[in-house]
Amino acid sequence: CTARLIGAGIGNTILDGTNLADLNGTPVIGVGNHPFALFPMQEDFEVAHLSVLAGSNTTPQGIASGWTRRANIHDVEVVGFRFGITIDVSTVNSIYHARVRGQGAVTPIGACIQFRELDFFRSQLPGGHMTGHSVHHSTMEDCTVGLDLFNSVGALANNNTIKRTQTGVRLVGVAGFEVYQNTISLSALRGI
Repeated sequence: CTARLIGAGIGNTILDGTNLADLNGTPVIGVGNHPFALFPMQEDFEVAHLSVLAGSNTTPQGIASGWTRRANIHDVEVVGFRFGITIDVSTVNSIYHARVRGQGAVTPIGACIQFRELDFFRSQLPGGHMTGHSVHHSTMEDCTVGLDLFNSVGALANNNTIKRTQTGVRLVGVAGFEVYQNTISLSALRGI
């Protein structure tokens, strides 16, 4: 059974995170479980056809997923967060047809789209890492890092546009990553 949050379209369904100040980083939309505690993997989520907006004092995350398998986030707009979309301790999640605009490349930390497993629960993941994530046909702009990928195997990034970042794509502890037909422009420090 798929848990779905489906809006009426970008700009038609708007979740306004302005004034949701949360120093713990609770996202405006969260699926699965908290990434910093051990949970069983949950499957089959979909978030689509909506906009998530931030204000200057908003919680730092727009959409987040933790301990999930087969979460699909697509046809969304996420604007103004330090971390637009974050996938933690998960496998086989897909992000596509997403538009993510951050707070600007000069923000000290942040990423438009981030996949991370910070080594706390590697033994709980199949093979000891996250696997099979994909990002395609998406736009990432005005973030410190456009696409940030940590401790993952077999990920794919294709047909994306990344612009006005410090780093277009950052890879840490990654193997079997395929990246092709992406446009990375106006990165202050590095493209990949």
